[in-house]
Amino acid sequence: MALFTQPGGRLTAGQWWTGILYLVAFGFLSGFATGLLEGQTQMIVRLAVGAVIVAGFAILSAKRLRDIGKPVLPRLLIFAGLPAAALFMRITGFGFEDRVVNQMTVNAPLLGGLIVTTLAGAALIWAVVELGMGRSVPA
Repeated sequence: MALFTQPGGRLTAGQWWTGILYLVAFGFLSGFATGLLEGQTQMIVRLAVGAVIVAGFAILSAKRLRDIGKPVLPRLLIFAGLPAAALFMRITGFGFEDRVVNQMTVNAPLLGGLIVTTLAGAALIWAVVELGMGRSVPA
């Protein structure tokens, strides 16, 4: 748990990947659990779970950025801020609208939702490449 509870320090790539796997497992398990809820309660629980995942990712990323010798705050705003905005928009429906496609209702992105979601995806790919594969620098 020190991976997520102590924001100071550094992480190797292996430790960062271990923390990411914990976050992914937590996301899948909580996704199944929130699927049992409905309406406003489901949205609130999903926002809370999303906040926990983004906070955990931010702590892991800050530690790893220190380890590879990169400035923390600018990259953290990109690596965690854009996905947090996309997650908030997706859960609340802001930037998305319901459309009927082949007799099924889907929640399709509007232009703003599409732009933020695309930027968040690019930020996560950048984070995985830089944090998951970057070389440590001496302390």
